Amino acid sequence: MKVFYLVSAAGMPNFGDDMLTRFWVTELQRRFPGCTIYLDAVDAVVASRLFPGVRCVDYLWRLVQALGNDGSLEEKLADPYTLPFRERLMSKAFISAESIHLLGGGYINELWGANSRLIEVVASFAQKYQLACYATGLGLQPLSSEKAEQLAPYIRQFDQFDVRDQASYDVLAPFELPPLGFTGDDYFAFSSYPVGYIAENEQFTLHLCIHTELSEDDVLTESLLGLLGQTTALFLEKHPNAIIKFYEFRPGSDGVFFRQILEFFPQAEFVSFEQVWHDGLKFAPHDFCISSRFHFQVIAASLGIPGVALSWSDYYDNKFSSLQRMSDWPMIRPDINQEELRAILLSFSRGDRQQGLEQIQQAKQLLLAQLYNF
Repeated sequence: MKVFYLVSAAGMPNFGDDMLTRFWVTELQRRFPGCTIYLDAVDAVVASRLFPGVRCVDYLWRLVQALGNDGSLEEKLADPYTLPFRERLMSKAFISAESIHLLGGGYINELWGANSRLIEVVASFAQKYQLACYATGLGLQPLSSEKAEQLAPYIRQFDQFDVRDQASYDVLAPFELPPLGFTGDDYFAFSSYPVGYIAENEQFTLHLCIHTELSEDDVLTESLLGLLGQTTALFLEKHPNAIIKFYEFRPGSDGVFFRQILEFFPQAEFVSFEQVWHDGLKFAPHDFCISSRFHFQVIAASLGIPGVALSWSDYYDNKFSSLQRMSDWPMIRPDINQEELRAILLSFSRGDRQQGLEQIQQAKQLLLAQLYNF
């Protein structure tokens, strides 16, 4: 019986990271019926509810947090007599595993410094236990050239190290790393597992998927609320009976922002994480989306649904610009003036990105065929 070890930012939960994790779990269970899957997640308790039948742990996430920026992995594991019981359990999992795999997402970068050590510990354990070693669909920005140089020796030990955006690839390319590749987000490898779908509906729906997690003050929230007020007013002029739906991708923080939205738009409907997780995302062709969530845009734009992406930092600029091959959504700032916003929304026309979408899907399928050939 095959044993696989996956590492992802699942379990917070954040719908995008958990969605990608579910894709990989489903794919491995399809290809290797009866296999055992370990999932190293941010919160193993939450992950165990989302992924029944998977052995959810948090060995590596706790380890990198304990190491911080300066702790030595070698020193921590050097003496078998002082090895904590958690690390002994982790070692047993690796002894039985065939592979270790860092799943896609934007959780490894210099915004969360300790997370970048996941690359180091995955490479180290893969070498120690002779495991196939993969990383797919990682978004590493922001990542300085100095930090990339530190990571390069560990990346060299991977069998495949795939990133999802050009900037992440470019910062690593000077180090001539044989396993390095660039195919795009892992979502595009799994078109046979649809998350969003089209359903005919005569009533217009404005879909909102907006968060304020990385905002540093209340100015951003105020700008976002002002932008939504202007946008919704424009759409209600054209569609007086429009439905407004707000999607929760990150339980807790998204609800805080939704409470503020309700003060302006009491008719807005709240679509919980649980609903999205179980039912997916439903759109009609004439709907419109406003989103600051990367994977919401990926799903909706893949179906040809129009929208705009909200960005307020280099981190988000890079994420959304990486989708330009398959998405024609313009990227706007929350503090855009009313005239510019009106011009964008009223002159919006759909471009044809189907060819770009198919090219990304084909590249991801080729990568998928190179993994897990046991």
